[in-house]
Amino acid sequence: MAGQRLAVWLLLLLLAAFPAGAQRYDPGSFPREDGRIVEPESDLALEDTSARQIAGTFLEDYPVSRERYALMPGTPQETAVTKITAREPGKTVYVVGGVHGNERAAWGAGLLLRDISIARGTLYVLAPANARGAREGTRYVRDKQDLNRSFPGQAGGDEASRLAFAIFSDIRAAQPDLVLDLHEAITYREGVDFLGNTLIFTRIDGLEDLLLDLTLDTQAGLLGSAPFLPSGPGPEGSVNRAVSDLLQIPVITVETFRGFPLELRLKDQLQIVEYALRHLGMLE
Repeated sequence: MAGQRLAVWLLLLLLAAFPAGAQRYDPGSFPREDGRIVEPESDLALEDTSARQIAGTFLEDYPVSRERYALMPGTPQETAVTKITAREPGKTVYVVGGVHGNERAAWGAGLLLRDISIARGTLYVLAPANARGAREGTRYVRDKQDLNRSFPGQAGGDEASRLAFAIFSDIRAAQPDLVLDLHEAITYREGVDFLGNTLIFTRIDGLEDLLLDLTLDTQAGLLGSAPFLPSGPGPEGSVNRAVSDLLQIPVITVETFRGFPLELRLKDQLQIVEYALRHLGMLE
């Protein structure tokens, strides 16, 4: 185990020093139709379940205060942040779920996280970050405006840029110790990097052990439904790159593979968030 830990640690250092784009995740074992892997259908109704039912381990009996406030109020991009504050002081984590509207497990996990409780600290949950895209089942905010290529945004820019600015400003105001950016990897296409299950980072100063342990435990089968690989940096204009570089706040982007059933992807997202909260002492 010590040798495996050292190997992953060296990989993280190499990725930070010599970023080479996305790590490839072998899609060979997944069924395809016309050269693509088609996302499995699911009849899961999020409103009829909870994070605990899906993840299997979240505790819900901590006393907390819960408030909700809007970003971009009165616009088609209006969405809401839920702020969960424990009685005991502690770390702050900001979860961004669903920057791309068609990544259902990303914003679905965020919606479920709004109802959890924590033992210490403060948890912000923004979901769905791209509410209009989630309603319309599209990656984009409008037309081909990609929210995850628009950060840090501009108050007077196009719709994606204005939304990016609102999200970036809210993260800056919250000053979290960690941002968890929930995404989903595209299905396989020729000539496109296949991310699969991936943990993306640009810089992770102070939380190297968290990323290392996350990676090792997924590789060992102790966490998640399949192994996750580390990769980096985040692309230009992404939540990951902008928050890491401009605010000096560590960001881990969680990519789950859309070739797996929705229930598995939700479980992976939720369990990784829970793992991070426990690492930071926000759960007992």
